[in-house]
Order: sequence, then C-alpha cells, then structure tokens
Amino acid sequence: MKPSGIDGIGDIPIDWVVTPMKYLVDFYNGDRSENYPSRNEFVSDGIPFINAGHLLNGTLDFENLDYISEEKYKSMGGVKLSKNDIVYCLRGSLGKNAFLNIDNGTVASSLVAIRSKNIHPKYLFYIINSHIEETQRLLWDNGTAQPNLSADNLGKFYICVPPVKDQHIIAIFLDKQCGRVDGIISDLEKQIETLQKYKKSLILETVTKGLNKNAQMKPSGIDWIGDIPAHWEINKIKYLFSIVNGSTPESNDLNCWDGDINWITPADMEEFGEIALGERNITTFGYNSCGTSLLPIGSIVISTRAPIGKINITTGVLCTNQGCKSLVSNKWNKYFYYLLYVLKDQLTFLGRGTTFLELSTSALANFKIIIPKDEEQICIVDYLDCQCTKIDAILTDKQEQLEKIKQYKKSLIYEYVTGKKRVKEATNGN
Repeated sequence: MKPSGIDGIGDIPIDWVVTPMKYLVDFYNGDRSENYPSRNEFVSDGIPFINAGHLLNGTLDFENLDYISEEKYKSMGGVKLSKNDIVYCLRGSLGKNAFLNIDNGTVASSLVAIRSKNIHPKYLFYIINSHIEETQRLLWDNGTAQPNLSADNLGKFYICVPPVKDQHIIAIFLDKQCGRVDGIISDLEKQIETLQKYKKSLILETVTKGLNKNAQMKPSGIDWIGDIPAHWEINKIKYLFSIVNGSTPESNDLNCWDGDINWITPADMEEFGEIALGERNITTFGYNSCGTSLLPIGSIVISTRAPIGKINITTGVLCTNQGCKSLVSNKWNKYFYYLLYVLKDQLTFLGRGTTFLELSTSALANFKIIIPKDEEQICIVDYLDCQCTKIDAILTDKQEQLEKIKQYKKSLIYEYVTGKKRVKEATNGN
C-alpha cells in the first residue's frame, strides 16, 4: 500500500493511481434552452425525461418516469443518453444518481450525465456511491439556498483507479454483494412504507368514524370523508379557528436575526409532528418590523407553499414565515391536527399559482371539516396518541436498521474501491 494523499481515500495499493474524475469521463448537461419541456408536453409513452425524483437507490424509478415525444426529444439540446451512463444530481438532491440500462432519453437541467471513457463504468458507479464521493461533495458544494455543484467541480473529485482488469473484477464482485444488501434495503423500505400507510389509514378511520363502531352514521356531504357519526357536525375552518399568517424580517438587516424569538419556515417542519424550534431565531426588532405573530402552544401550523400540507402542532411559543398559516383557538386542537394530516391531499388540491402552488387564506378558511363532540375529541386523541406512539417506535427501529444497512453498503463499497480489501482475499475468506 501507499498513501493516496487525498482525504477520504487514505492508503491505496501500490499499483493504483489517484486522479481527478474529469480525465476519465465526459460530462453532458441537460437542455437549458427555450426548448426545455413544460409539464403539459409530457406524454404517456415516449422518450424518458429524467429528473432527480426518478433516481431511486441507484436505478431509475420506471413506475413514475416522465416521457416526451420523439419530436420534442429531437428538438432539444443537451445530452442524449446512452447505456452505462451515470446520471447525477447537481442541485437540490445533490449526489442522487443512477446507473442507466437504457439507450435513449435525456435529463432535466439539474442533472448531468457522466459517460466513462477511460474507466469501467460500473466501477465508477460504485465510487460515486461510496464515502469517497460523499467526502468530496461536502468539500465542493457551493450552494447557499440549496445544495449545488457544478459539473466542473464534479470533475475535480479525486478517485482511485486500479488496473483495468481489477476494475472489472471489483465491479462484478460488488454487483453480487450489493445485490444482496439491496434486497435487505428493499424489504425494510417496504416494511416502513406498509407501517406508514397503516398509521395513516388508522388515523383516517378514527378521525372520520370515531371509536364507537355501533354509532349511527349519516352522509357527511364531503366526498373524501364519506359517512360520519350522526351527531357530529360539519363547519368551515374560519368558524373554529383564527387563521394567522407569517412573515419574514428583512433578510440583510443583522438587527433582525439571532434573537430570542423562535421563528420557523416549512423547511423546519416534519411532514407530521410537533415543533418548537427552527434553524433561525429573530429579535424583537425583527418581530416588530414584519407581520408575523406569536403562536401559543397547541397551535396547528400548516405549510401553505413549498410544499403545501405539512402539518405540525406547536409545543413551544413561536412565529412563522409567510410559507405557513396557523390555526389558533382557545379550545382543544389536537383532534384537528390529526384530521388535517389525513386531508393533506385535499389541501394541496386547493393550491393555486404559476411559479409555485400556494394555499390561500380564503381557501383554507372555507375548507370544511368535521367536528365531534369535545369529549369524543379527547378520547380520539388519547387513542391515537397511544397507537401512533407504538407504530412510531417500530418505525424508528426499522429506519435505524435501514440507515445502518445503507452505511454498511457504503463502507463495503469503500473498502473495495480503495483497495483496502481485495476481491481475491474476500473470496478465499468466505
């Protein structure tokens, strides 16, 4: 072995070399011209148009892939994909990637295609999915609002290169080993998805039908809710809650920031959960300079743009930016926190806008919800708190297992693409 001289790689075999990726590959960007396809130009079948959302565990998510017509494809600039290309996300979901087994298609402007010329493409794919890539991505990421990397900087990533024969052997070995690990990952992801669906269906059934299975029912008149207990009521949100909008102080005024007032944005929120703190705090000066308002504990915070439909309940006093609207009442709120969680799709449907969808105050105010008696709300919440705590404990355990197996996979790849373990030694040892 010899020192590589590169952080994150360490020692490598004496006959291996370390070099920037750009000397071994070509990079091809997606189209960035006026010919870039709009959403209404997608077709049900045609040429694949790949974005970051289609990259799933190193492969393409064909179930949700977008397509463009042959005519549109020919009119576009940018990369024309080939088999064995690696597509890599440069913005937003930085580092997501997939190895291609298709021989046509193109990519969104946030992606780049990496085409091998002096390195085995599958061996390169494994390097890109190891701690080597992760370490250097953190070094070169130049994003502020969101993670961002240029193709030029991606080309500066140092990678270690064994002799061509060894590249081929390592790629075959890792295909086999990672295939086994991917099977475990897939099983865990399915278990997590099943548990999440069960949790949501349990909440939906409980908040719309109640706990008394023998209760007399009546039509709610709301398609997505169906029948409800006959003694429950229906009303618009505006008659139950005060709707409080958020705001942002002047971003460049240092007097507004790093104070003692908790301030959150949709980025601080979980899809569903409790919230008390955000990444940033504002000062009293900042608070008084804009139109945000302090929310009492137990308020329901809804993200109303980028994205619509995150539902959180406050466990501390805080205020929000303009991407949130909050429901405030002096009564018991947690039942409605559960209810709105399962009505996320309906809230999203009400969003309007061209640049991005936004749920207006008027649309939220006039949104109809069901209202059990106060004592039933308390019983429903107690039941759901208990059941969801049990489900969440199982989910946490499964997610920890998933993270451990993903880290094991990265470590496995790293050991072989840096030569710290050799395929022949591993074969004899197993």
